[in-house]
Amino acid sequence: GGAAEWGRAVFNNGSAGMPNFEGQRFGLITRVSADLHAVPPDSLYGVAAGGLRFDALPVHYDHDGWMAQFEAVWPAGSDAHASYHARLVRGPGGFTRRHAAREGVS
Repeated sequence: GGAAEWGRAVFNNGSAGMPNFEGQRFGLITRVSADLHAVPPDSLYGVAAGGLRFDALPVHYDHDGWMAQFEAVWPAGSDAHASYHARLVRGPGGFTRRHAAREGVS
């Protein structure tokens, strides 16, 4: 069984302002709707559970502009650069939409 059968779901956006999937350059937000049949055209995956519709939607941003600001504030050698630069450039290694959309989520 999955979220629809159990009547509950957990959504973790990760971060709306940085990549959530390997090789992708967009963030995620979770849309919650009382209309169970309204699937947004840009939904990456979603499910109806507990009388609500949940969808993961992409948050597109100016990647090059953001990287220029990031590197101006947190240059190579800074703790933030060491922690986040690779994820901002390539997304989290090995994590794909398939890993996020599981257990009856489509």
